This record gives sequence, C-alpha cells and structure tokens, in this order.
Amino acid sequence: MMKDYEEFKEIINMDVRTFFPGEDKILQIVEAVYREKREILIREVYNTREKQFRDALVSLGWTPPPLFPKEKKD
Repeated sequence: MMKDYEEFKEIINMDVRTFFPGEDKILQIVEAVYREKREILIREVYNTREKQFRDALVSLGWTPPPLFPKEKKD
C-alpha cells in the first residue's frame, strides 16, 4: 500500500476535463505527467449518476461547452 502511495505522489501534474457530447454520455479526458512521461486516458461514461448531475444543471439553464470549440477567425 505504501509503495502505491509513493508512486502516486510522484505525479507532477494531472488535469481532468469533462465534456458532454451527447444526451446519453459523458466524455472525460485525464492527462497526467508521471516521471517525465505524459499519459492521456479517455473515458466514456454512459447512464450514470454523472449524467443525472449534467441533466440537473441543464434543467437549471446551464449550457454545456462544446467538445471541440470552434476556432476564431480573424
């Protein structure tokens, strides 16, 4: 158990981004830097409490961000 903790605390940077690309799923992108190696995990979540949380926010008037924002044209 202690070994796992020691390895985990060496993670330098971790970023989790959550997107709502459709009505029935959530997409999470987890990016971590570990011992100078970059890892990216993409996870899709279907029909979970997370979706219920999203639906509650939408019902309150929140608009989910687009998965891939449009680039600004000059």
